[in-house]
Amino acid sequence: MALPRRIVGALMGLILLSMCTLFLCLNLDTAEGLTSSHPSAISTALTVIASAKGSLSAGGVGSGTPVNAEDDANATASTASSTVGNYFASTTNSTVGSDSSPPGSTSSNETTVEPVAQKLAYMLYATNAITACNALIMAKNIRRLGTPASIDIVVLVGASLPEHKRAALVAGGLIVVVVQPWLQRNAPHDTWIESLTKLRIFEERGYERVIYLDSDAWLHRNLDHLFHLGEAVFWAPRAYYQDQPFIGSTLLVLAPSNRLFRQLEQAVLDHPREEWYDMDVLNVVWRDMYGMLPNHYVFLNSEINSDRTFGFETPEERINHTYVHHFSMMDNGKYGKPWRMNRFNVERKPEWHPLFYKLFDLYWASQDEFCGGIM
Repeated sequence: MALPRRIVGALMGLILLSMCTLFLCLNLDTAEGLTSSHPSAISTALTVIASAKGSLSAGGVGSGTPVNAEDDANATASTASSTVGNYFASTTNSTVGSDSSPPGSTSSNETTVEPVAQKLAYMLYATNAITACNALIMAKNIRRLGTPASIDIVVLVGASLPEHKRAALVAGGLIVVVVQPWLQRNAPHDTWIESLTKLRIFEERGYERVIYLDSDAWLHRNLDHLFHLGEAVFWAPRAYYQDQPFIGSTLLVLAPSNRLFRQLEQAVLDHPREEWYDMDVLNVVWRDMYGMLPNHYVFLNSEINSDRTFGFETPEERINHTYVHHFSMMDNGKYGKPWRMNRFNVERKPEWHPLFYKLFDLYWASQDEFCGGIM
């Protein structure tokens, strides 16, 4: 009498299971020093199988946490000893060049697809000898603070910048890109005549993420973590000295896009105001689309002498957490830049913070060290 197919299938399955179990037991006997007694070995094997099944079912791919720059600032303000390396650790979605496997991946024979690292760059701009010198000083500080050579430092220059000055920038480790200047002829100060030129950083040049910095500033801390910010048209620090909401343009983080640049061009052409600068354009065109970084990413150098804490415990703690000090005030308390001062006749007020004057000294020392081929 023939057995039903279901019973035959079940018997064959039991036979195969027994063979597999015996094979596993023999391997476990060898690897783990188990006894050769089949009942206990089978029991051990089944335990191992159950454990492995539970481990596999528990594995899962985690998801990143959306970036919230203000929350991060609050966390940083409460911990004076925080370091740049883990500054955005709780809010970063990814790491460039990371090749970590998702949880639950156990097979060493599986083909792993290596992620493609993003092409990243710092961007600066220079229109004359002074701004070219400033760009070179900024680039040296970027490298000094640990930015790797895999991240380019690009400087946008006008065609009027002499060839030997461009060569000095290249010799200093920068990539020089010649662009058409974007002039604001009604500017009340020559510092701002070509300020719209910086908006050309939005043009596509082969980089997926860009950190832009004004060069008339002093960089204190590494900014590489900003490359991993979440999606926004751009990120910029709060312009705390303006009516809010308002961002400054000393520091910008963006993904270049020719489409976005055309929007900026059209906005400048259509806008009725004659005195309209890069910061105004960005605040008006993308008012509800940018991401805002905390105040302490950029402070005016005049703030060094201020008692304001901006959420930190003390002014000193706020100073120690500042990433960039933007030169805006001279030794006499008036608006100005260090290259407009007489370095040999600095009025040093004892009630002002020593760092206020130290930044001028650092700038002049860097000018002497790096800018001989430019000035």
